[in-house]
Amino acid sequence: MIGLVICPCKGRAPYPPLAIASLKSWLSKHGIKSKAIDLNKTLYFENPMLYDSLNDVFGRPSTHIHNLSNEPVFNIDTIYNARLLFNILGIISFELDSKQRAFVLELQKQIKKDAENLIKGGFSAVGFSCYVSNIPYSILLASELRNLNPSIRLFFGGPSVSYKPIRDFLLSYHIGDYVLVGEGEEAILKFATDLHKNNQIDYNAIYSSNIAPNELASNETIVNAIVDLD
Repeated sequence: MIGLVICPCKGRAPYPPLAIASLKSWLSKHGIKSKAIDLNKTLYFENPMLYDSLNDVFGRPSTHIHNLSNEPVFNIDTIYNARLLFNILGIISFELDSKQRAFVLELQKQIKKDAENLIKGGFSAVGFSCYVSNIPYSILLASELRNLNPSIRLFFGGPSVSYKPIRDFLLSYHIGDYVLVGEGEEAILKFATDLHKNNQIDYNAIYSSNIAPNELASNETIVNAIVDLD
């Protein structure tokens, strides 16, 4: 069973999780079991104060980390307040003010709860549909899942993963095992099929053919883009 997760996104409405619902339907059509998990809706109704705080802290327009910085971070300028994210992950260290400490404590409490619930689901793999506003939460949740179950397979897709520095960060820091770049249908079908057939997968990036680079690295692979949208 594969878990398809949408983490809390920017906004004040519980938008339906169309991306992961579509992928769930696609996998089901091919005989693969999965479950769509809408953490955006859950947090909106169960902890609206944290939901609003997430919007303020991570859901604003992107910022830029100078690529000449001496800090051991990537120039992932699609993440707003990335330095705070890296602080929470323990990659860099700086003193938090009282408001930041309160936010981080509440966020970590929620992340731990979500991770424990996902572990109880018994998923062999968990994937995250990532946008600018929810990739920090996705990263933190994946990191906690890794702590709780080192053997679980974690993969990332969505618009944020189309940006190479994001992919490099996810893979280099072992937050994600795989990235699915571009259209998700054939990519997730290949991943799920390979995962079921063979525990050893020799790639960590899958591109849809319409946006794949001209030359693939040894740890990258490609799937056809969908032609018929009927």
